[in-house]
Amino acid sequence: SLQVVREAIVKLGWKEVTSEGDSRFVWLDPWHANKQELTTRLVLKQKINFFPAMKEVCNKKPLYRLLNRCKRLSSPADFHFFPRTWVLPEDWEEFDQEMRGKKLKTFIVKP
Repeated sequence: SLQVVREAIVKLGWKEVTSEGDSRFVWLDPWHANKQELTTRLVLKQKINFFPAMKEVCNKKPLYRLLNRCKRLSSPADFHFFPRTWVLPEDWEEFDQEMRGKKLKTFIVKP
């Protein structure tokens, strides 16, 4: 929460500023409405805590969905490193069809 960030600022002896140009560290709330616009204005000295699309990249389920979509929309050679992935129970029908269609398949299951 923002309150935790403010407490950390005080403990570190830092100063909270309201002008973006004066800051070294930019705290960006993941639900901030203008994330993309704010990140385009960062300068070299500034660090940021959160980049747009981090949720999709850092969490398994959204990442699998994104990579599966990219794989479907591109050449098979572009995503050869990423195996076909299903998120259960949502993708159960597709997974069931795949299992019935071929023999001797290996599946990796992750919680």
